Amino acid sequence: MKPLTKKESEVMNILWKEHPLSASQIQKRYSELSIYSIQQLIQRLMDTGFIKVECIDYSGKKLSRFFAPNVSLPEYIEYIIGKETKNYKDTAFFLVEKMESKETLEELEKLVQKRKKELEEK
Repeated sequence: MKPLTKKESEVMNILWKEHPLSASQIQKRYSELSIYSIQQLIQRLMDTGFIKVECIDYSGKKLSRFFAPNVSLPEYIEYIIGKETKNYKDTAFFLVEKMESKETLEELEKLVQKRKKELEEK
C-alpha cells in the first residue's frame, strides 16, 4: 500500500461514503475533473488494489462497471499513521486541529464519549 495522492483521496472518500458507483457517478460527485481524469484515477486505484469492480450493471442505457473500496477507511488511516506509532495522542490532536467541519467534530465527540463508556464498563 502507498499513500494516496490528493485526487486519489477525493475519489476514495467518495467511495468510502457511498458504493458501488460507476465512473460517471463518481465524476458527478467530483465535478472538478473530467470523466477521462476520473477513469485514469480509477485505473490507478485498481492497479494499486485500493478499489475493485463490485459489479457490472446498467447505468442508464449502457453497461457500466461499478466500483467499491477494497481498503476500508480505518485500514488506510492505520497504514498512514503506522502500526508502530506509540503517540496516538499527538496524532489525534493534529487531526482535530485540521478538521474544518463542525459536524465532523461533533461526530468525533460522540465517538469519544462512546469509547469512554466502553472503557468504564471494563
